[in-house]
Amino acid sequence: MNSSKKNAVTTEEIPDEIISELCDKYYYTLKNNEAISKFSFEERLSAAHEVIEGYREIDLYFYRRTSDDFLPDEKQRVSNCVLPVNLASNDYLDFAQHTVIIDAGISAMKKFGAGSGSVPMLAGTTPLHKRLESEIASFTGYDSAITYNSCYAANYGLLTALLTQADAAVLDMSVHASIIDGCCNTNKIFFRHNDPASLKIALMKASVFKNKLVIIDGVYSMDGDIAILNEIMQLANENEAWIMVDESHALGVIGDNGKGTHSHYAMQQKADIITCSMGKALGGIGGFIAGRDELISFLELISRPFIFSTSIPQNVAAQLIKAICLLQTDSSLHKKLWRNIHYFRKRIDEMGFEENQSASAIIPLIIRDEVKLLNFCRLLHDDGIFVNPVFYPVVPKRKSRIRISITAALSKDELDYALDRIEAAARSLGIIQ
Repeated sequence: MNSSKKNAVTTEEIPDEIISELCDKYYYTLKNNEAISKFSFEERLSAAHEVIEGYREIDLYFYRRTSDDFLPDEKQRVSNCVLPVNLASNDYLDFAQHTVIIDAGISAMKKFGAGSGSVPMLAGTTPLHKRLESEIASFTGYDSAITYNSCYAANYGLLTALLTQADAAVLDMSVHASIIDGCCNTNKIFFRHNDPASLKIALMKASVFKNKLVIIDGVYSMDGDIAILNEIMQLANENEAWIMVDESHALGVIGDNGKGTHSHYAMQQKADIITCSMGKALGGIGGFIAGRDELISFLELISRPFIFSTSIPQNVAAQLIKAICLLQTDSSLHKKLWRNIHYFRKRIDEMGFEENQSASAIIPLIIRDEVKLLNFCRLLHDDGIFVNPVFYPVVPKRKSRIRISITAALSKDELDYALDRIEAAARSLGIIQ
C-alpha cells in the first residue's frame, strides 16, 4: 500500500458492499473453525490469499506496512513533525531509540557476537542472561526470573508446563491470545472482564479441580484499562487459587517509575506469578516469568519453549539490563509519556468519541461499523498517521476499533497534527458529530 501511487482508489470510489463482503469472508470463513474445516489445504490458503489481495486491490490492507508505504520519501515534515506519526508503537518509553541502550547493545555485540548460538539449557545461557534475570527479579520484587525469546513463548511455556487436566485456568475474557493458547491442555473457565462478582462464580465452578490459577492482564491490550488487582487477589486467596498477571502493557507505564500493576495499587502482597514482554516499554525483544525460586526451577526442567528455543542474543540482554537500570534512575521519559497520554486523551474526549475505560498508554477509538473503520484508517494513512484497525476475533464483534498507542517519542507538534487529522477524518465519516 502506498498512498503516493498515481491511481490509488479514493475512499468515495469503494462501495461499502465490497468492504463488507471482505470482512464477512474473513470473519465467517477464515476465522470460523467449522467453515474452514471443510476446506482442503489449497482452499484454505486460497481463501486467505483472496482476502488479502481483495483488500490490497482497494487499497485497504493496513498490515505489515513500512514508512515507505505512506510517503514518496521515507520522511517528510508537515507542521514541524516527521511523518508518518506513529500511533501504533508499543515502545512506550522510546527505549528502542535511546542512545545509552543502543550503545550497550553495540558494545555487547562486538564482544559476544550477533547471537547466543544455542538454547538456554545447553550453551545458550551466558553471564549476561543470568544478570538480566537477576535484574528482572530485583526490579519486580520476586525471588527469581527466567527469560524466553518472546512473551508468547513465556506464557505458552508456563501454562502448558504448569496446568493439566486435573487443574483449571480461571481466565478474564480479555486476556491475551498467548494465554488462551497456553491453556490448551487444561480446563478453561472464563469470567466477565474485570468483574470480581463474575470471578467469584467462576472460582466456585473451579472448586472441583485440583489446582486453580486465576489469570489476568495488568493492563489490557485492547481496552487499555487496568485490572482490579487488589479485589481479584483477595478473591483468589479466599478460594486457595494462585494468581498470574501478564504485565506486558503495564511494566514501564503504570506504577511508580513504571513498576507495574502492584505498584499502581501500592500493594505489598505479590501475585504468585508475573509474566511480561520485553519488547514493549523495555524496547527490546523476548519475555520473562518471575516468581518463587521453585517455580523457576520447575520451568527450567519442564517448559518446552524454554528448553527447545534459542535464547535471546547477548546484545539484547545487555540492552534490557540498561533499560531496567534507566527505569530506576531516570524518570524523565516516564513523565513525558504521561504528559502525552493526558494531553491526547483530553483532546479525544472533547471530540466525542465513544467512552472507554482506558487508564494507560493504550487509547481505543471504538468504531462499531467496520466499513467506517477501514475508511477512517485509509484517510489517516493518506495523511501520514500510522494506526491499525482491530477486528473480531481479536475484539468482540461490533466492537471494532483503532488501538492508539501513545509513547514518549511523540512531540506536541506530532500529537496536535495527529489529533487534528483524526478529528477531521472522523467528522467527515460521521463517526463523531
